[in-house]
Order: sequence, then C-alpha cells, then structure tokens
Amino acid sequence: MKKTKIILSVLIFIILLITLCACTRGSGDDITTTVPPTSAEYKTEIFEEPKELEEAGLTYNDLVSANSVEALLQKYETITIKSDRDEAELFTYNGKAAFLNHVVYNDDEEYLGGWIDSLGYEINGGVAFATANAFNLSEEETFPYESYIVDYFGGQELFVKEIGEDYYKIIHTYEGMLENEKFEYIFDKETLELREYNYTLFDDISGSTVFHFDKPLSENSSELIEIMNGERKNITVKSELYDFDEIIRNEATLSIPSVWKLELLAGVEIALYSNEEQTEIYEYPGHGIDHTIYVTNSLG
Repeated sequence: MKKTKIILSVLIFIILLITLCACTRGSGDDITTTVPPTSAEYKTEIFEEPKELEEAGLTYNDLVSANSVEALLQKYETITIKSDRDEAELFTYNGKAAFLNHVVYNDDEEYLGGWIDSLGYEINGGVAFATANAFNLSEEETFPYESYIVDYFGGQELFVKEIGEDYYKIIHTYEGMLENEKFEYIFDKETLELREYNYTLFDDISGSTVFHFDKPLSENSSELIEIMNGERKNITVKSELYDFDEIIRNEATLSIPSVWKLELLAGVEIALYSNEEQTEIYEYPGHGIDHTIYVTNSLG
C-alpha cells in the first residue's frame, strides 16, 4: 500500500511538471523570438580624430553621384531645400529639370527666380522676365543647377566625424580654421543623400539647411507651373554680335508666358531695336503680342 502511494505521488508530480511546461511554452502557435535591439540601443560611433572618407568605406565620388540633381529627380518628384531665409525647389516640367528659388531679404523685399522649360526667369516686384543668352540663342542651354546640392560640400576636404544608425556626420575643415567655426553635413547612411547642412562662421553667425524629398510643391512653384501652362507668346530674337574679329549671328524664337517680358544677357553692352535697319529703339509692345527683337553690340 505504501509502495502504491509512492508511485501515485511520483506520477502526479510528473503530470504537474508536464502541465507547467506546456503552460510556459504556449499553445504551439507561439514562436519564441529574440527581441532586436532598439534604435536607442544602437551604439553611435563618434571619432575624437575625424576619419578619412575611405576609412569609413566612403568616397567623395560616391557622395557626388548620389546628390546629382539628375539622379535625384529620377527617384523623387520634388526636392525642397529650406534654409533660414530662402527656399529652393527642384522638380520636373515638360520632362526637363526645373528650379525655383525664393529669397526673402526683409519684410518688404523678396526675390523669385530660376529655370523652367529651358528658360531662365526672374520675378521681382511683380514684374516677370524670361532671360536668354544673346550669344547662344540657337543652342539649348544645359540645366544650370545640376550641381546645386553638390555645391554645398563640393571641393571641400571632408572627414567622417560620426556614424549613427542611419546617418553619417561629415565635416569639412580648412587651414587656419578658427576653433568656433563649424561646417557639418548629415548624409543618409543608406542612400548617401544629403539631408542637412549646419554651419557656424568665425563671427558666430550660424545657419542650417534641410533637404526634403517628395514634399508638395510650394504655392510659388504651383503658380509658376500654372503660368507656364497658360497663354504664351512668341518672341523672335535676331542678333548680330561682334566678338573681337568674329561676327556671331543667331536667330531663335522663344515661347514665353504672355505676361512676361524678355531680358537678353550678353556680358557686354548691347542695343535692342524693333526693326532690321536698327533705326527704331525697341520698346516692349505689351502682353500677349508676338514680336521681333534685333540685337547688336555694335554701338554708335
């Protein structure tokens, strides 16, 4: 009898032990996993002595390639660069890169300008101008803001100061740099795209620029696109320009918004006429009117 009680006690103990293990393990649908480290647990590397780019597995050319406007506009609809007093936007219009820069000088003065549909433009004080190079009228100019983002760090001696979970903090220095000066860039660790630029100058003036991707276009850019999609006029420009002993003759018809004027740039003093004989000084005929401008730098 005593032996039977001992056997029963052992069996009950085994049953209880099995039941306890089953409860601990779950129903069978539960999967035991290891919890990954959180962002807070990621150990940021900060270098007392900044490293060369190559020591961190980077190259200068990689940074340049990742931040070309052409490459970025193939990935994103828009690029917005916001600093303390201005906002620049890059986007695509008619299959070509476009650029708008909005600068606020003070409460009463601001500037809008850039490039769209292969035309330069400026909007200042409510007056809008398309701009064109009088020496290269017949040639489609390349997009002049291709290196706009690269120019923030291009040509500088760059060093890696910090490596975070999803970023590189890169600095640049120069000979004779003061202790309070600072120039630092935050690059995305995966794409190498520039995300932020911060600086402090020798006189303690500081500033910051932030780069956004696929942000909705500003009201200024939306209005610009609306104007470009609206009514246009054709201005034919015929130029005869002297470059030392060479005579450069160009002719082109520019399609610009009907409410814009045309400003011709040449780098030298030029005269504009309304007739081929160059006897009538050119005067703007008004909005929406197709007309011809004759240009020369043979003055007097």
